[in-house]
Amino acid sequence: MEINGKVLIVCNPLSGKGKGGRHAKRLCHAITKRGGDVEVFESKAIEHTYEFCKENAGNPFGYSLVVVIGGDGTLSIVLDAMLKNEFVVPIYAFGGGTANDFSSYFRTNKRVRRAVKIIETGNLVWADTLLVNANQHAVNNAAGGAFTNGVTNYSKRSKKIFGRFAYLFKAFFSAFTLKSQVVKFKCDDEEFSADVFLFYILNTKSVGSLKCAGGHADPSDGKLDLVCICKCRLWGKICIGLSVLFKRLHRCKSVIYRQGQTFDVEIIGEAGKNFTHTDIDGNPGAPYPLLVDVGQKIQVVSNRKKV
Repeated sequence: MEINGKVLIVCNPLSGKGKGGRHAKRLCHAITKRGGDVEVFESKAIEHTYEFCKENAGNPFGYSLVVVIGGDGTLSIVLDAMLKNEFVVPIYAFGGGTANDFSSYFRTNKRVRRAVKIIETGNLVWADTLLVNANQHAVNNAAGGAFTNGVTNYSKRSKKIFGRFAYLFKAFFSAFTLKSQVVKFKCDDEEFSADVFLFYILNTKSVGSLKCAGGHADPSDGKLDLVCICKCRLWGKICIGLSVLFKRLHRCKSVIYRQGQTFDVEIIGEAGKNFTHTDIDGNPGAPYPLLVDVGQKIQVVSNRKKV
């Protein structure tokens, strides 16, 4: 698409080890040099983002593109605020957060110069979203269980120092003390219960930078993917680790994998420590039960040859 309209840059100044604000300034300068009219909004607090999108309901200023600088959590907050206020504009997911699963899928997590070129030469495609509990939009995943609460509450200091490896460190050191929970799942018309360590409902193939987590996931197919890591002994955990290494997690015997459009998740019995609340794109989610549907499609800039 040509950069000849008004471009809005929304950034999380703390994302990517604090580089979000610097990325925004450089990107603003690069787009302006190509004739674009740029406005920058720093998303320092969630309520400010919603208020900004409310003021721009219906897109009265005629933005042609919204560039979001931040991880999946920042992108989900911006997307939710936009859709709730009918501020429907194509999105460029720059990335720049701790884990950039959505932007990585569309191959837009690049340096500033490369990002501008992708905006000019990339394709506008339609992508699915997640609708959580009928009132919250998300771009990549809704999750629960081990790691998820830990990742949500993982210190900003650790993420600033270690980046995406903070998630991997958390997963590694928690692997030997996992606590399972009996959970009832309903995937479209199929209903089953399982004793699981964790589960993810995914839009793309990756979560927490693990690129094989989603099996056959495709954010343009009108479906979401459920991945359940079932309770198992040490050898089963080793097999799961090997499956992740060889990108075959959805084929592991200790994994339940389903595709569908509607997922209903309910805790059976007393909820364990890691199953009290959900995790939505790395942000704290609502308590159970969890209902996830395929949400409204959005237009995004993609650098993939085939989506």
